[in-house]
Amino acid sequence: MPVEKREAYYAERNARIFNGDAVEIMADIPDESVDLVFADPPYNLSNGGFTCHAGKCASVDKGKWDASRGVEKDYEFHYAWIEAGFRNSYCPTPQWMKEA
Repeated sequence: MPVEKREAYYAERNARIFNGDAVEIMADIPDESVDLVFADPPYNLSNGGFTCHAGKCASVDKGKWDASRGVEKDYEFHYAWIEAGFRNSYCPTPQWMKEA
């Protein structure tokens, strides 16, 4: 779906925020047309582990969406959204991202 037809989660003047699959949404955005790409991808930490919170054991599982699908599939996913972000951004790539 063209990005112009997508409903923005938030919109004001020249700013729009979309909520959804970053790779799918960024595929619809014209190359070199955005100032900033902000994505909050899964950290893939939901592995049945526990942590200590407020003196009590607490599960670190956030849900199925945060579970690792294996090193190769996790890498492919992260590579895809980072690559899409570079394609969409007209700003020079920060040095720390070039080395990632």
